Amino acid sequence: MPGPSRRQILFCLFAAAQSEPLRRRVFVEMPARAPVELAAGRAHEVGPLVVDLRHAPVADVHAREPAAFNLEWRYEVPAGAAFYSWRGEETARVELTQDTGEDDRRRLPAQLFPFAAALVGGVLHGAVGECPGLWENRSQQVVDPEGGWFALRTGDGSPSRVVKKIWGDPTDFYSGEVDGWQHLARGETRRYEVFEFSEPARTLYGVRLAAHRALARAKGWNRGPVEAILRNTAYLHLRRNLLRPESRYIFTSGVTYGWKQWASDAAMTGLGLGDAEMLAEAMRGLFFDRLNYEDNAQWYLIATAVAAVKAGAIDYLAKPVDADDVIDALLATGSGLPPPPANPMSADRVRWEHIQRVFEQCNRNVSETARRLNMHRRTLQRILNKRAPR
Repeated sequence: MPGPSRRQILFCLFAAAQSEPLRRRVFVEMPARAPVELAAGRAHEVGPLVVDLRHAPVADVHAREPAAFNLEWRYEVPAGAAFYSWRGEETARVELTQDTGEDDRRRLPAQLFPFAAALVGGVLHGAVGECPGLWENRSQQVVDPEGGWFALRTGDGSPSRVVKKIWGDPTDFYSGEVDGWQHLARGETRRYEVFEFSEPARTLYGVRLAAHRALARAKGWNRGPVEAILRNTAYLHLRRNLLRPESRYIFTSGVTYGWKQWASDAAMTGLGLGDAEMLAEAMRGLFFDRLNYEDNAQWYLIATAVAAVKAGAIDYLAKPVDADDVIDALLATGSGLPPPPANPMSADRVRWEHIQRVFEQCNRNVSETARRLNMHRRTLQRILNKRAPR
């Protein structure tokens, strides 16, 4: 299929330069209160919140007292425009959100890319939200062609509920509370970013590519469309489908079993680059209460070993270890490593210990253990029936 001609490209660029930007309106909403519209260019005191819009569309929100709230960036569109979400053209009102639980997945329209836009005269005017994982629980995109506007919101305002099943994960290991509001503790400040853009577009491919370019420009990886697509995909998938049971936070990280590789790779990359934010976000995906995933535990060993050495540790013991190993390490002096144990655990014994640990974590289910260890069931059964090697 031939691409656009030089004349078409020049026409689109000219149209983009002549096109008027959309009217942006910013609202703040709190439970049981009517939304309040905020003017750009100054800070606003709204209940317990101070919302700073001096650098709009960026919003810095400070909580003087614990607060639940949502922000909305609404864009009013001229008549005759075509409205788009990441899914495609939207002809009726739709509210899209990042899915959290299996029930939400079946019940709610959802999309991964937090994006909405309107196509006016060959020019796409759109907005991309900061990665939804940084919006504490979920972000929402509202597209209303009949009303003539689209909006990005930091949440959908849904009530608190307990999620016990995450879509795409075979376990029922979760038990976490989630709702559709932002939550700030007393004295906490958080920044919310929206990336606005205007760019020529003629097809759905052009719409999606424009959204990719907008996020890539904001993040600084804009050397070309291929790099933008690859980096954006990794960036958005880094926070998908994992619920922190100890707080109202969705950490998203790959799909089904892919979360282990995404979070693990991100943790190692964060350590290698010295990127504290990347490391912190990735480590939130390596749940301490989900160590029934064997490689999750192993990645914790690597990550904590590097962190310990950076903090000044002179030695680090990786499991499995016996009492003699621990005593030798504790009694060692100087900067050198302790002497090797007289009778170190054999490779066969290390393998056996690992298999036994995974077997217990799988509630002694042979089939499940074999699947997780990528072993044939009969091979595993033979190993389990033998005594521990020396």
